[in-house]
Amino acid sequence: MALPGKLHLFRNEYHTVCCAKSGILYSLEIVEGKDRPRDLGPKEFDNEGKTTGLLMCFSHPIWKTDHLVVMDSVFCVLKALVALKQCGIYGLALIKKRRYWPKHIDRNDIDLHFVGKAVDECDALKRSLDGVDCYVFGMK
Repeated sequence: MALPGKLHLFRNEYHTVCCAKSGILYSLEIVEGKDRPRDLGPKEFDNEGKTTGLLMCFSHPIWKTDHLVVMDSVFCVLKALVALKQCGIYGLALIKKRRYWPKHIDRNDIDLHFVGKAVDECDALKRSLDGVDCYVFGMK
């Protein structure tokens, strides 16, 4: 499913997880700001961090299915991708070179790797976090 922009009906923002093949909506949540009532208590995965907790919460219905979660670069947190892999699903994000660069991945390593290579070359660099292998694919 592709949307030209985020829907802000009634000034609300939503987080959603949908299946690209079937169109099934797995999770939908209105984004809560600082005005979230304290008596509701913390959310289930709040101790994991903001991005990791959000991805864990929303992907819960598809854990242990070997599905692939494709996300925007805003959600590309290596810790979150590793947590998803440990739950039995895979994460993929398009990393834009100038914005939202993930922690634990040194962009200088990637730049040095592509020195002297043709403009259309691509390659993968293997990284590891908490014993889980991750691959960063790059293109010059």
